[in-house]
Amino acid sequence: PVVSDSGQLLGIITHDDVIDIMIEEGTEDMQKLAGAGADEGLFDPIPLSMKQRIPWLLVNLITAFVASAIVGLFDKNIALLPLLAVFMPIIAGIGGNTGAQTLAVTVRSLALGEVGVFDRGRVCLREAGKGLLNGLIIGALGALIALATTFRLDFALIVWASMLINMALGGFMGSYIPFTLKKHGLDPASGSSVFATGVTDSGGFFIFLGLGSLFLL
Repeated sequence: PVVSDSGQLLGIITHDDVIDIMIEEGTEDMQKLAGAGADEGLFDPIPLSMKQRIPWLLVNLITAFVASAIVGLFDKNIALLPLLAVFMPIIAGIGGNTGAQTLAVTVRSLALGEVGVFDRGRVCLREAGKGLLNGLIIGALGALIALATTFRLDFALIVWASMLINMALGGFMGSYIPFTLKKHGLDPASGSSVFATGVTDSGGFFIFLGLGSLFLL
């Protein structure tokens, strides 16, 4: 029931209304995470969809060039050990997925009021720890695959260490980015995945190629 200050009945809000709003808000957050329009639909006018998507694609393009520039720093080392190029997407991809998992949980918790901006430090360290622990297991599996395919124990250990560090980085950034957006009065879901993926791609390449250059060449 909706009443006036004097208690007079003005109308009602049904449970269907509440559910509709919940669905709209959930859909909005999901689409914003990917850098799409908050209220965009499949059958919206094409120019409208382009207008909402292109800004985030431009941000993605910039982060991709940053990642490419990092790879360029190690081009001579990659030429000496082509195995580095083969495993680069694995290191970056697993870190990106870790960040995406953390983003989804963090944005939901912020939306529900389960955490606030003052919880940022505690949550970020906790999520980095989760990424590190997951990296112990997933990184070990990745290292075993690397060992089975390359027959190089030193290379397998570099793969393990790189996955471990980049998954911890993904967990940290997956919570740090939405908290930071929230702190500055922005929607925590707005393009978070674009920024997180950019960091884990660039960071993953730098970590893997850096460790490979130090210990394998």
